[in-house]
Amino acid sequence: MTVGTLLVTVGPDAGRRFTLPTADHSAVESVPIGIGRGTANPVRLRDTEVSRRHAVIRCGDARYELSDIGSSNGTLLNGTKLKGPARLADGDRVQVGRTTLLFSEPSSNDSRAGVSLVGSAGDDPAGATLSVLPPSPGRRAATPVGNAATTLQVLYRVTEEAVRPTLNTEQLLGRLLDLALEAVGAERGCVLLTDSEGHLRPAARRDRDHARSDAVGGLNGGSLGASGRPMPVSRSIADHVLSTGRALRTGNAAHDSRFDPTQSIMAAGVREALCVPLRGRDDVEGVMYLDTTVDVGSSILNPLPERFTDDHLHMLLAVGRQAALAVEAVRYQSALVRAERLAAVGQTISALSHHIKNILQGLGGGGHLVKTGLDRHDEDLARQGWEIVERNQQRILHLVTDMLTFGKDRRPELERGDVAATVADAVGLARARAAEVGVSVELDAAAVPPAWFDADAMHRAVLNVALNAVDAAAEGRDARGGTGGLVRIATAHWPESDFVGVNVADDGPGVPPHRAEAIFEPFESGKGSKGTGLGLAVSRKILREHGGDITVESRGVGEDGHGATFHLAWPRHDDDRAVGETRAD
Repeated sequence: MTVGTLLVTVGPDAGRRFTLPTADHSAVESVPIGIGRGTANPVRLRDTEVSRRHAVIRCGDARYELSDIGSSNGTLLNGTKLKGPARLADGDRVQVGRTTLLFSEPSSNDSRAGVSLVGSAGDDPAGATLSVLPPSPGRRAATPVGNAATTLQVLYRVTEEAVRPTLNTEQLLGRLLDLALEAVGAERGCVLLTDSEGHLRPAARRDRDHARSDAVGGLNGGSLGASGRPMPVSRSIADHVLSTGRALRTGNAAHDSRFDPTQSIMAAGVREALCVPLRGRDDVEGVMYLDTTVDVGSSILNPLPERFTDDHLHMLLAVGRQAALAVEAVRYQSALVRAERLAAVGQTISALSHHIKNILQGLGGGGHLVKTGLDRHDEDLARQGWEIVERNQQRILHLVTDMLTFGKDRRPELERGDVAATVADAVGLARARAAEVGVSVELDAAAVPPAWFDADAMHRAVLNVALNAVDAAAEGRDARGGTGGLVRIATAHWPESDFVGVNVADDGPGVPPHRAEAIFEPFESGKGSKGTGLGLAVSRKILREHGGDITVESRGVGEDGHGATFHLAWPRHDDDRAVGETRAD
């Protein structure tokens, strides 16, 4: 059972991650996942060059299959335009319009279990070693020798794999092992990385022989191979390569003093082996080990010529260098992601604690007035305190609702509705707040064509923007010495794009151009203790879930145009409700 994900690496939705349904072995029918701009697509993108119904991923039989469904600009998989269905593999890049998505799929088997270190760490690694390459001077890798064209082709493919974006070290190393096996003609390979204490631990394994592979296609990440036995690796060789930084080649394990005939290495029929250090920028990250095998009895009766040469050792050393740099990059990126996640959690906790503290202080103050009024039998004072309690109850309700809305991706429940009626209801609630701060709210609920939208969600989006405008208008009025204080809200329809929406204008202090995007980030509030910093972020999220957006311009309804105007717009029609029923290519 596998769960895949799509991470947007390039495009308007960069940083967004989509979790795909489980690709189950037992699934009878594949599950289609639509990709496009339409609101009914589980993978909905805001890229204007993406078709409403652009592509589809079908999940089933433990695999994910990508197909273009007649999009205007086509769908590219790893830079190649799709001409039919294609199976997705971990690390694949899917390009639709200006958007690039990285497909990731966790390995169903743990290939690390297929590697076994045998022998003693103190053994002499000399034995039947034929070649020992000294560590490379400085930070340069050894240059492979042999056919220059072949060498360049291999290094190009290795470099291309090494720079592919991924946060899964095992899968990255597995892909590099596939290339190494093919380049030097080895049958099996593994990578051992150092842990926090400097000890080698298995990180990945690959088998190349079709007859001994669990996977279809020859190169696989199976943990034990078809034989069901782990891959033995000489601990003395691995530790020596790690400590000295020297690459080793042994040509005949049967005559190598380090390989006791009773050990599993001999039982597995290991004939030749290559072991190179994974030298990064500052340290050796581990070792890469490749070998060939042969039936033990036949190797004694019919000795075989050596397959590995120094050219192969040089080639593998260059591959190991790229692998080490890639491991360092993945570790750095993982550490950066963890640091950013912790910073985001800290910011969230700090901001929420601040707002909840202010609300609790308000509740405490209101409760004190209620108690004092009851003790003094002063009904007016008790009523005044209760109004403060009610206002703060509404504040906590708004905060929790915004948190729930912002924290969870959802598909809007689209129904044909009256935009003007939804806006009028939201404005009615905003007027209650406006009356408290002395701001006038004007509504021009002009009739617009019926539209498809989630009435509850859109009500929330309009109310958040309207309340923000009321607070801005009150701030502007106070700054001008008590003059002004106006919010003007109007419904709108743009026939050329067939979008509907709402314009919310105020005569507040306005929004500087450099802040036009920042105000939509969570916890970016310019209202101090009056705001949560989630209102505008939630509203933009709701509009984007509808396939629309919110924009702001620094021109309002005040004298000389001071203030700000927010434009909320989304497509009037919903023509993608059946995106799962895709047409044939």
